[in-house]
Amino acid sequence: MGLFNFSLKKKAYTPVASGAQFYPLHYVSGSMISNISLTKDVDTKTVQGQLKAYQYCSPITSIVNDKVSAAKRGKFWIGTEDGKEQDMTDKIRKVRALMRQPNKDEDFKAFFGIAKTMVQVYGKCYIWKRYGAGLNTTVPTELRVIPNTDIQIIMNTSAGIGENIVDHYVITYNNKRYDNITPDQLIIWNDSIIDISGSTNRLYTTGSEYNGGQSRLYALRDEVNTIVAAHEAANKLLTNLGVQVILTPAKGYEGVVNPFDPEQKAEILEDLTTKHGIMRGQSPFMVSRNPIDVKNVSRAIGDLQIPATVEASTREICNAYLYPMELMGFDLASSQNKITEVLRKYYQDAIIPESESFCELINKEFGLSGNNIARVDYSHLAIMQESATEIEAANKLKIENASKLFADKVITKDAYLSIAGVAKEYMMPDPPSAPESILAERIGVGGTQAMIQILTDATLTAIQKKNSLIVLFGLSEEQAARMLTNNQ
Repeated sequence: MGLFNFSLKKKAYTPVASGAQFYPLHYVSGSMISNISLTKDVDTKTVQGQLKAYQYCSPITSIVNDKVSAAKRGKFWIGTEDGKEQDMTDKIRKVRALMRQPNKDEDFKAFFGIAKTMVQVYGKCYIWKRYGAGLNTTVPTELRVIPNTDIQIIMNTSAGIGENIVDHYVITYNNKRYDNITPDQLIIWNDSIIDISGSTNRLYTTGSEYNGGQSRLYALRDEVNTIVAAHEAANKLLTNLGVQVILTPAKGYEGVVNPFDPEQKAEILEDLTTKHGIMRGQSPFMVSRNPIDVKNVSRAIGDLQIPATVEASTREICNAYLYPMELMGFDLASSQNKITEVLRKYYQDAIIPESESFCELINKEFGLSGNNIARVDYSHLAIMQESATEIEAANKLKIENASKLFADKVITKDAYLSIAGVAKEYMMPDPPSAPESILAERIGVGGTQAMIQILTDATLTAIQKKNSLIVLFGLSEEQAARMLTNNQ
């Protein structure tokens, strides 16, 4: 009897109870382990896969939730730029009321947060316009966000160029089915960064996955699955150390034979390989009835290079979502003193344009124009405002530079007072006593401002500054050198 003795059945093998010498053990601590290996392969080309990416991939969850939270901090209103409400027609009043309370269950912030989440995960959000029974009005009585997983798109297969390729929608809401929802009953908010709505919808039109390619997750399948698998592997390794031992025949044991042909051997090896390892559903244990030797196996988490793998994939995800890596905890060493600048750029490049696209959608849907249009503003946030310290430092530097130029006979007293007056009045000192400068009168206020720019430009070298002063303002080398010395 050999060490291996299996009875093969079709494309699987089963141990023979009376003579089995070696078999895998699928029980750990009394609990049965599933024979299925990693089941979280995420297909981000589909709506269901995009939902799984949001559920299973922690960077996606963090980025989407943070962007929603950041967007909700804006001030939304319908009216003039300075926040005033004008032209109170019946239609405007109804639209304003609808925006304040889109439905009986959600105020605007809650409604907008759900809609924003849909756009970030799926690339588009479906908003159902609902009208009160028996009411004759062009303005809906409520707006409801329909999850992309709960809407089915029925295509118009005979649509020609310029025609709507959607025939109708089927919505499942609160366990109720609503058939024949026409396109004009829905407001569709498309991702403002990669909006491929309109004629390019034909890029991806397969039933309920219609326009699935618009989601930013569409191209991130490898990155999402890499992160999910990396965390699963680390979790498995921390839980039971993965494959722990190698089993070999004991020294002197003479019963080792190989009764299998190559096909049978390959089949058994494949089965053992898929059922044993460090991934979820794989057993790290094997038991034999024959005398065997055990060789320990050790594997450090560092060997898997998980941090570097996760970081590389996270960078790609951040790039797709215009999300700063610094906010994910990376690149902090190079940006500790620039976090405010990072946050401003984040709002300017991503949050503000995406929120403005929602306002543009509302304006178009309800025909708002002129002064009474939907608007959003984030200037009230501290990160969007220059701090008092920044303003004071800039004003102080401006006055110091003007003072040096006046002392060096470059600008006149009036020019000095004009430049210093641009800063805060209370900071303006008495001008130094110096004769009026013929140069300042010759080059004028515009030339003086240009000269200040050259002298204070941190990107120019001293030689470049000197040459610029000589060429642009006709100074001698001695005059240019003295101005540079005084300005240091």
